[in-house]
Amino acid sequence: MTMTLIERICAAEAGSRELDAEIMSAIGYVREERHIGAYYDNNEPALDWVYVDPATSDWVSTHPPSYTTSVDAALSLVPEGSSVDLTIDPGGLSEVAVTFPDDVACAAASTPALAICAAAIQARSA
Repeated sequence: MTMTLIERICAAEAGSRELDAEIMSAIGYVREERHIGAYYDNNEPALDWVYVDPATSDWVSTHPPSYTTSVDAALSLVPEGSSVDLTIDPGGLSEVAVTFPDDVACAAASTPALAICAAAIQARSA
């Protein structure tokens, strides 16, 4: 059985760049090879793989934010107008509830950033 992104985030022992990249895709960014505004010595455009916002077609980043290792980056995933309640139990498990207008999304994970990511993705997809 294949685990969902949220299940993989909750099961992870630590954050990772791979999970960060999957989150970028899950929230709608597309990865494309684009000209990044620089040129090589031979006047060829410098290309790199970047994350593109499909709503604007603008590239936003060459790498995903550190969603799974940074609480600040994870909080940027929480839908606007939502509240976040974080509890860390004595055993170190982080539990998060994201309350948004009509529902609550809850998740538990090994770190606060992972728990916030999982609950925020649930809230965004509700």
